[in-house]
Amino acid sequence: MSPTQFMPTVQLSNGVSMPALGLGTYRLKGEACRRAVKDAIEAGYRLIDTASVYKNEEDIGITLAALMKVGTIKREDLFITTKIAPKDMGEEKTYNAALESLRKLGLDYVDLLLIHWPGTQGLPLHNPKNITNRLATWTALERLHKSRKARCIGVSNFTAEHIRHLVSHPSTTVHPHVNQIEFHPMLYRTQVGVVQECRKWGVKVQGYSVFGEGRLVDGSVNLGGAEVVADRVGASIAQVLVKWALARCDGGAVIKASSKERMVENLGAVRLHIERKDLALIDETMKDTEDTRFCWDPTPIS
Repeated sequence: MSPTQFMPTVQLSNGVSMPALGLGTYRLKGEACRRAVKDAIEAGYRLIDTASVYKNEEDIGITLAALMKVGTIKREDLFITTKIAPKDMGEEKTYNAALESLRKLGLDYVDLLLIHWPGTQGLPLHNPKNITNRLATWTALERLHKSRKARCIGVSNFTAEHIRHLVSHPSTTVHPHVNQIEFHPMLYRTQVGVVQECRKWGVKVQGYSVFGEGRLVDGSVNLGGAEVVADRVGASIAQVLVKWALARCDGGAVIKASSKERMVENLGAVRLHIERKDLALIDETMKDTEDTRFCWDPTPIS
């Protein structure tokens, strides 16, 4: 059985199917990025996640073009995500930034275009212009969606309040298809509220930093229940964390890996069977620990 035959998918509110597991490319550049994307596609990944601020869209585009040229993959089999940078918030800046991302990627469209961050670069956290710019940026994403330059549109790092304001605003005509947020057992109590709010509006939540920027898999953090479950089912901590995220996030997850072997190992998590009691054990052992973010905190942004 090929790797893609057992890859589960998530159906978004507009009917588009998105792979439940994808490769994150944050901090990957140059040859390392090209090699990682090639290895991931050969291993069976079809969702590749990038962003303007990662500064690797051209590397990814070059790799995809080479693989499509030799017939390794077809464009319609890929799901490419990129994101609008905080410096490009505002309707026209966002629209032009999206076109530039498409140029760098060498693509006519992306499968998912996200607002990377709810705030605007250079603005104080509580400045009301953050709200104004967010709405204007969303208008641009709706234009890009309507013109088929983005099959799906969404947001990243949005809190429940940010989601609620966006979907209920009179100018919004399309609800976000995805909200991509930091998601792991050490932040579950905070993020479960975001998942619940998104579910009300048909927004799928996709997790990132499932490994806590590596801290949850390098032995520096005691994960308690996850370690017990890993021992019981004969899996790695990383696989258990991926499976936990897939169970707790209704929009799947994007994950990073340091080698092709790790990519294959992580991909194996989709076939891993863990029971509800295992998930509950992981949650239970985290309840007495303080919620921890390994990435940026969007909660102070107006």
